[in-house]
Amino acid sequence: MGLDALPQPKGRSIWAIAKTQVAAFVSLLLLAAAGLGYALGEPLQAAALLATLAINALAGFVMDNRAETVIQVSKGLPTGIPPGAGR
Repeated sequence: MGLDALPQPKGRSIWAIAKTQVAAFVSLLLLAAAGLGYALGEPLQAAALLATLAINALAGFVMDNRAETVIQVSKGLPTGIPPGAGR
Protein backbone atom coordinates (compact mmCIF):
# COMPACT_ATOMS: atom_id res chain seq x y z
CA MET A 1 0.00 0.00 0.00
CA GLY A 2 1.48 3.34 -1.05
CA LEU A 3 1.54 6.48 1.04
CA ASP A 4 -1.53 7.89 -0.69
CA ALA A 5 -3.62 4.72 -0.37
CA LEU A 6 -6.56 4.58 2.02
CA PRO A 7 -6.81 1.73 4.52
CA GLN A 8 -9.22 -0.93 3.33
CA PRO A 9 -12.23 -1.68 5.54
CA LYS A 10 -12.64 -5.23 6.73
CA GLY A 11 -15.30 -7.39 5.12
CA ARG A 12 -18.59 -8.19 6.80
CA SER A 13 -18.71 -11.18 9.10
CA ILE A 14 -21.07 -14.10 8.56
CA TRP A 15 -23.17 -12.89 11.50
CA ALA A 16 -23.47 -9.39 10.04
CA ILE A 17 -24.67 -10.87 6.73
CA ALA A 18 -27.21 -13.08 8.53
CA LYS A 19 -28.45 -10.12 10.62
CA THR A 20 -28.94 -8.08 7.45
CA GLN A 21 -31.04 -10.85 5.91
CA VAL A 22 -33.25 -11.28 8.97
CA ALA A 23 -33.75 -7.52 9.39
CA ALA A 24 -34.69 -6.99 5.73
CA PHE A 25 -38.14 -5.52 5.04
CA VAL A 26 -39.39 -8.62 3.21
CA SER A 27 -38.31 -10.86 6.08
CA LEU A 28 -40.06 -8.70 8.65
CA LEU A 29 -43.18 -8.60 6.48
CA LEU A 30 -43.23 -12.40 6.19
CA LEU A 31 -42.71 -12.74 9.94
CA ALA A 32 -45.59 -10.35 10.66
CA ALA A 33 -47.84 -12.22 8.22
CA ALA A 34 -46.95 -15.54 9.87
CA GLY A 35 -47.76 -14.12 13.30
CA LEU A 36 -51.05 -12.74 12.05
CA GLY A 37 -51.95 -16.05 10.40
CA TYR A 38 -51.22 -17.93 13.61
CA ALA A 39 -53.21 -15.42 15.67
CA LEU A 40 -56.19 -15.85 13.33
CA GLY A 41 -56.15 -19.62 13.76
CA GLU A 42 -54.32 -20.56 10.56
CA PRO A 43 -51.27 -22.48 11.80
CA LEU A 44 -50.69 -24.18 8.44
CA GLN A 45 -50.57 -20.81 6.67
CA ALA A 46 -48.25 -19.47 9.38
CA ALA A 47 -45.93 -22.48 8.94
CA ALA A 48 -45.89 -21.98 5.16
CA LEU A 49 -44.97 -18.31 5.64
CA LEU A 50 -42.20 -19.23 8.09
CA ALA A 51 -40.84 -21.77 5.60
CA THR A 52 -40.89 -19.08 2.91
CA LEU A 53 -39.08 -16.75 5.31
CA ALA A 54 -36.38 -19.36 5.96
CA ILE A 55 -35.87 -20.05 2.25
CA ASN A 56 -35.72 -16.32 1.48
CA ALA A 57 -33.21 -15.64 4.26
CA LEU A 58 -31.04 -18.61 3.25
CA ALA A 59 -30.97 -17.60 -0.43
CA GLY A 60 -30.14 -13.99 0.45
CA PHE A 61 -27.42 -15.11 2.87
CA VAL A 62 -25.78 -17.34 0.26
CA MET A 63 -25.79 -14.57 -2.37
CA ASP A 64 -24.44 -11.94 0.05
CA ASN A 65 -21.75 -14.29 1.32
CA ARG A 66 -20.62 -15.07 -2.24
CA ALA A 67 -20.56 -11.35 -3.08
CA GLU A 68 -18.49 -10.63 0.02
CA THR A 69 -16.03 -13.37 -0.98
CA VAL A 70 -15.68 -11.88 -4.47
CA ILE A 71 -15.04 -8.44 -2.99
CA GLN A 72 -12.34 -9.82 -0.68
CA VAL A 73 -10.65 -11.73 -3.51
CA SER A 74 -10.76 -8.74 -5.87
CA LYS A 75 -8.90 -6.56 -3.34
CA GLY A 76 -5.76 -8.52 -4.12
CA LEU A 77 -5.96 -7.92 -7.86
CA PRO A 78 -3.72 -5.29 -9.43
CA THR A 79 -5.32 -2.00 -10.41
CA GLY A 80 -4.32 0.93 -12.55
CA ILE A 81 -2.06 1.10 -15.55
CA PRO A 82 1.08 -1.04 -15.33
CA PRO A 83 4.38 0.82 -15.59
CA GLY A 84 5.56 1.12 -19.18
CA ALA A 85 2.11 0.68 -20.71
CA GLY A 86 1.35 3.19 -23.43
CA ARG A 87 4.95 3.94 -24.33
